[in-house]
Amino acid sequence: MPTEPPFERLAQLADWHERQGDPSARPLRRMDVIIEHAQSAALFRRMLGNRAAADPKRLTLVGSLPPDVPSRWCERHGYRLLTTWAAVGVIAQRGDETPIVARLGDTLLWDGERITVLERTSPSRPDGLTP
Repeated sequence: MPTEPPFERLAQLADWHERQGDPSARPLRRMDVIIEHAQSAALFRRMLGNRAAADPKRLTLVGSLPPDVPSRWCERHGYRLLTTWAAVGVIAQRGDETPIVARLGDTLLWDGERITVLERTSPSRPDGLTP
């Protein structure tokens, strides 16, 4: 197996494993190696999602989050997710309150009473990687 380049962030490591496990990019690679890379990439994405969900006061919606992470984070604060799209955003609601809508790149903030949305204003990529 080739030596991995040095990684500064876990997301870079997950991206590298996804590229290594892409069967269309590496058609001659053995299937067991492709599966191993795909499983490693999924594990690192799960670790990123758990790390992002660990902060009870904020959650930034990025494309690399597993879909259940925003749901678990909102439920922790008494909200239910009405819908989640990994590539678009989420809609959450508590009781009869007006639903909140957050797009990819926005940050959900918990102030102790309710969730609010801090909209993304910077032109950086919503997946947290720098262009």
